[in-house]
Amino acid sequence: MEYHEMNEDTWIHYNDDHYFVYEEHGNYFEILTSAWSPETRQSLFKTEFPIEAKIVEPPKYQKGQSVLYKGFDINYINKLGTIDIVQLEDKLYSYRIYFQHDQTNLWATPYEVEPVDY
Repeated sequence: MEYHEMNEDTWIHYNDDHYFVYEEHGNYFEILTSAWSPETRQSLFKTEFPIEAKIVEPPKYQKGQSVLYKGFDINYINKLGTIDIVQLEDKLYSYRIYFQHDQTNLWATPYEVEPVDY
């Protein structure tokens, strides 16, 4: 992939993981593995291109669907929840998951959840 092929607000598959292309800063892109934090943020500079990456379409889920949370919040990893809000216009945090066991919810990326089929 060439630098000019990357766009903000898209998902890419890079280094065997999924990254959200968060923002362009002129000579580099800021990419996130899940959400903005120092631990998940990386920079891809123009001088590093071309890179082995491709644009991907994230998985889609439905309101009411049961999922396992696989994200970074250690209080909810591998906990069963239900998607109660789908907000596809937000390409990073598209899904809110409700956890019945403690009656809380959190927002998740498409790659932080895994569908559960009964």
